[in-house]
This record gives sequence, C-alpha cells and structure tokens, in this order.
Amino acid sequence: MAVEELEIQLTSGTLTKKMRMDLAKNPNTSMYALTILSKDEDESVRHNIAMNPNAPTYVLAELSEDNRKYIRRSVAKNPHTSTEVLRKLSEDENWYIRNKVASNLNTSTNVLAMLSIDKDWRVRNRVAKNPSTPTEVLTILSKDKKWDVRYSVASNTNTPIYILTKLSEDENWDVRRGIADNSNTPIKVLAELSEDESWDVRNGTAKSPYTPKNILSKLSKDEDWRVRHSAANNLEGK
Repeated sequence: MAVEELEIQLTSGTLTKKMRMDLAKNPNTSMYALTILSKDEDESVRHNIAMNPNAPTYVLAELSEDNRKYIRRSVAKNPHTSTEVLRKLSEDENWYIRNKVASNLNTSTNVLAMLSIDKDWRVRNRVAKNPSTPTEVLTILSKDKKWDVRYSVASNTNTPIYILTKLSEDENWDVRRGIADNSNTPIKVLAELSEDESWDVRNGTAKSPYTPKNILSKLSKDEDWRVRHSAANNLEGK
C-alpha cells in the first residue's frame, strides 16, 4: 500500500500496528503523519519514528523525553536531532544514551568536552572517535587511563602530530599500533614504529597504506614471518 493511502487511513484510525510501524519508518512519510505517529500508544511505532532520518526536529525533541530508554537512545543517534536535544540527552542516566550522543556529529564541542570526562570509559571512547572532537579535548583524552580511549585518539585523524608522536611511545602496544593506521602520522614516527619491540606494532606498520616503500623494504626482512608477509603484500600494491 502506498504511503499516501496509509496516511489517509491513519487519520481514520484504521491502520494495524504493522502498518503504523511501516509508515513510521518510511522516509517518505509526511511530517504531519510522523507527528501523529510520534504520539502512538505503541512504543514500537514511536521507536521507528525516533530512527527515521527524516523525522522533524520537534518530534525528536518530544521523543527524547520518552520513558523507554531505547527510544531515547535512537533519538540520540538520529542525524537530525538538534544540538540542544543532544545536550539534554548527554545528561541521561543511561550510559548507552550518552554514548550515542558522543558519536553524533551534531553534538556541540562543549558537550563533547563534558562527555570526555564521563565516568564511563565507553562514553569517553566514543568522544575520542568522533571526528568533530576538538584538538584540546583529544589532548586530554590522550592521557586517559583506559588504553582503549588512547587507541581511539591515536586513530582519530584530527589528533595533532605532537600527540601522535607522544602516543607512539605509549606503554600499550595496541595504542602504538593505532598510530600506524593514522594518515597524519609522520614518516619519522612510522620509521620508529617499524623497529618497535612488539611484532604486532611492526606488523601494523607493515600493513599501513601510509608506510613508504623504504620502510616496507626493511620490514620485508623482519625477524617475524608475519611482519615480512605483510610488508611484502603491501609492497606489491605500491
């Protein structure tokens, strides 16, 4: 049934739950119909509205106060959710909702800064991954006690070179390996990583599309066969 026909039946109250759910998630549904459906008594219908990328901002604002956590979570994830609504959701008691706010590209830098000191490391990790996170916040997160967060900073293309250089000496080999995958990592740092004590870091450097041929040639003679194999494969593609 076409969207137009469903919308006509919606006003007459004859749609089944499945029909209302289908209409709620359809990107072609009118703002008027989405507004009506956002007040539906069935939470599955309201959830589909929260996930709809074309849902009006005022509808998303109303759904951000829904008593169902998973609906608020979908609002926090929606690319059309306003900055102000995201700010309010950043204070939600549920960490997973704050986590989605930290991932949203519409989240303001002020909110990202606040979430960078969240008590839950998974929220801080999302801030570290967000391409909109400002340099000063990434600098703070580069010192986070959780290596997962530092790894995300190392992988973020907005991380300044001086932080990448510092993280290349991190005590955790996963963090050092993450540096090799960053397109902004200086060749000098890649050269140092190619001599890292951890074969995994050297292997990550050997696999990186940003490692120059001269370093790959050196890694193709590494003592570890896995590193040699990765370097040889990388060289073939250059």
